[in-house]
Amino acid sequence: MNAQSLLTVAAFSEKDAKNIIYAEVLEKHALETKQWDASQRDAATRDAQGLTGNLPSKVALLPIRARLVIARMHERLKGVDNIHTKVSITFPWTVTLALFALLFGALTDYLATDGARINLLAPPLLGLLLWNLAIYFLLIAKALHLLPFELPMRHTVTQWLVEFSTYLPKAEPIQRAFTEKWMNLVLPQYKLRIARAFHFAAMTFACGLLLGVAIRGIGTAYHVGWESTWFANQPALIHAFFDWTYDLFPAALLGLPDMPTVSDVAQMAFDSGASTAIPASPWIIRLMMLIVGVVIIPRSLLVFYDTIKLRWLSKHIAISLKSPYYRSLLSETAVLPQWTGILINTPSSDEELPEKWHQVANHLKQASNSSFVVSLHAINAWDGTIADTLKHLPVAEQSHVLIVFDPTSTPEEEVHGQLLNDIYTWGQAHHINTPIVGLDLSRMVTRHGEGHPLIGSRMALWQTFVAEHHCRSFTFDIDDEKALDTIATQLQTSNP
Repeated sequence: MNAQSLLTVAAFSEKDAKNIIYAEVLEKHALETKQWDASQRDAATRDAQGLTGNLPSKVALLPIRARLVIARMHERLKGVDNIHTKVSITFPWTVTLALFALLFGALTDYLATDGARINLLAPPLLGLLLWNLAIYFLLIAKALHLLPFELPMRHTVTQWLVEFSTYLPKAEPIQRAFTEKWMNLVLPQYKLRIARAFHFAAMTFACGLLLGVAIRGIGTAYHVGWESTWFANQPALIHAFFDWTYDLFPAALLGLPDMPTVSDVAQMAFDSGASTAIPASPWIIRLMMLIVGVVIIPRSLLVFYDTIKLRWLSKHIAISLKSPYYRSLLSETAVLPQWTGILINTPSSDEELPEKWHQVANHLKQASNSSFVVSLHAINAWDGTIADTLKHLPVAEQSHVLIVFDPTSTPEEEVHGQLLNDIYTWGQAHHINTPIVGLDLSRMVTRHGEGHPLIGSRMALWQTFVAEHHCRSFTFDIDDEKALDTIATQLQTSNP
């Protein structure tokens, strides 16, 4: 895959995208602080491939590799355990805003009405309807790309949210870098969450308004009518307005009397003296249905739409792959064939190695998804010829070396320690991963039985000895059928 054929963008689930971004931030920080280098980066890529097998594309390797890098960085970098990846949880804010809107809506009837009179032309009611209709108009214009800017309130709240989330004056550099990068990446989702919160608040405000009218109506005899400074002598105009608004749902559908005539509307004026005789309940029901039709139903549909879209976006977070960081990960050089050398401390020769070890080599090759080379070598820590053996080993950058000891004997610094030092120095010179030591317990298990106290003490002795020589160790029983998987797993998850 050359640079021209590399993808420029890829979509991931929210969990995978967060891991990929977090791994990127950790790697860049480790590179800057000289705790990570290009060879270790490439080793992580190859180890991830060993864990996953065949994948449809190298891009699909990024989430697995990210989890592997995060695990390694948590062992390598100080303070990483204190880094949190949860940024700006909007759900509590949404619920708080909705509850406040519900309460304010319930109090609106009490605060905006004159005693028990309901003015059908009251500014609060008209304002509620006009505000929602204006929002719908702007949303349609935005959907048709006729609006070149964000809705002002939504844009302002989004800015506040981003500034609040990224304001971390005392945070670690890693925390700040991750938060800023993640917020920029998922900004569309947060804009949508804010939009949904506003739709939900508008819906709960309308529900609160209806709830307040319904509850207050139990013990209050409402009087409905109208009054206006500018249209006091124009009942025909008011009649037309009522037809366009309160007759949104046909009267027969609601079981209500027909809409009034122009003369009836004239009598509904509060200054006519006849308005008190007009039944209020049909008009309150019409008012409720108007609010349901103009506010609650459309806003509910918008909340539903935003929720569906958010679920889709959470599974399709786009990450740009144009940066050098991702291009190097997706290039061919990051997935060169890997070599593993198994150095078995034994007085036997290569040809005399037990068949079990050839089975291990074949198992490792089959578990690999590429041209994976495994070579077996008999070495003897006592004869001091390890340097000659190392000269004939293939030098493949970012490969693995497994050193196998029988822990029946006691580790000696001049013998086993010198062997480990020589192999470690050779590996560093050729960019080979830090050697791994395998302790084969088969002889001890055969002699003493599994679980014998002597086995535990020997294991502790050897593990301490190996750790003092900058290597990692694990135990296995070559005669156990689980040994193949144990060795393969330890090699695949080895820390470079």
